[in-house]
Amino acid sequence: GMRVEATTIHADFVSEGSGINQDYSNFIPSISIQRKFKNNISVNFGLTNRIQRPDIYELNPFVDESNPAFISTGNPKLQPVLNHSFELNYSKFSKGSVNLGLTYSFAGNTIQNVTRLVDTVTYTTYENVGSDKSWGVNASVNYPITKKLNFNLNARVSYVMLRGYYNGQLYNNSGLQGYTFAYAGYKITDTWRTGVNAGFYSANVLLQGKSSSSVFSSFSTSKDVLNKKGSVFLGASNPFTKYRNYNSYTHDPDFYQTSSSQTPFRTFSIGF
Repeated sequence: GMRVEATTIHADFVSEGSGINQDYSNFIPSISIQRKFKNNISVNFGLTNRIQRPDIYELNPFVDESNPAFISTGNPKLQPVLNHSFELNYSKFSKGSVNLGLTYSFAGNTIQNVTRLVDTVTYTTYENVGSDKSWGVNASVNYPITKKLNFNLNARVSYVMLRGYYNGQLYNNSGLQGYTFAYAGYKITDTWRTGVNAGFYSANVLLQGKSSSSVFSSFSTSKDVLNKKGSVFLGASNPFTKYRNYNSYTHDPDFYQTSSSQTPFRTFSIGF
């Protein structure tokens, strides 16, 4: 297959008196080859390209000087990144489903969060610098343990290798990163369901350092009412964690910097 994507970005950052006008097109081919075997088993190989467009906060030229020793800003000149991806997947469908996969991807001119030191002040922004290579393993399982209880698991582990020049310095960083999350749903009656969800995201490998890992959980229940014309639900997200702590560190030959922030994480909901 093949497709062409045309992207138009127009932004007016009033506080900075500047704007963004970007127009670009990408041609994206894809190939998929599948071999089917007995017992509902199949193997699939595919290759394609994926576009990583810069987010609005990465493009925003506003200069945050709330802490005069740590100044940060976005970069309105950021360009999209074309990521080349190869995947080999094994699938089996019977009472439940199992999917296992191997992946390899690479990209150049990647978007990286970078920091430089000037006197005693650090300046952080985003730049198209360096290359990104990643080997990964992923798995997903969906299995009905009983007629009422269903279990779902998704996980991925990848080894990431980053390399790039910034501010006249060559950086190399690599390491493992990934995630896992699981869901269990139980059908109490024909109209009443409940579920629990939990997961873990590892620290992300950055060109100059690492970010922090995080854990989340949620509980929910719903009940059909009015002869299944409506439903009532209750939910709790991260009930055991009031705040989410986010930490990252930057390592440079000239300095070492850590950053910490905290945001409300616990929520409760009710709806109809």
